[in-house]
Amino acid sequence: MENDVIPLTVAEYFAGIGLVRMGLEACGWRIIFANDISEKKYEMYKAFFPDTEKHYKVQDIFDLSIADIPTTTLATCSFPCIDLSLAGNMNGIDGKHSSAFWGFLKALKLQDIGAPPIILVENVPGWLYSNKCADFRLTMRAQPDMN
Repeated sequence: MENDVIPLTVAEYFAGIGLVRMGLEACGWRIIFANDISEKKYEMYKAFFPDTEKHYKVQDIFDLSIADIPTTTLATCSFPCIDLSLAGNMNGIDGKHSSAFWGFLKALKLQDIGAPPIILVENVPGWLYSNKCADFRLTMRAQPDMN
């Protein structure tokens, strides 16, 4: 086992323009999949990263198929925060935008035992306080159903 090298590969969900990628690549990680629903964000991402067309899928996260998602070591999730943000509308985790978090869990479920062992979920401070902390507790307890 001492010679085994863990590949530092990433599936970047809600990739936006690639800010998470910028930080991870500086630490040796390699993004092999990225997803976002916004064509405009895709165009900006592509301006930063010439290899974008090989791995970036412009599609609603709920519509991803297992064939689209490679096996990685890390999955990042920077899901839309407007429903959780203190500056947003505070509609909660099941709001129109922030409910995309459940699409992320669906993507992990599709991968079954091939899901990444490391998950990084990024969002805003309001997430902790949304619906008197109930939204944060619900999402932290949520697990992809691997059955």
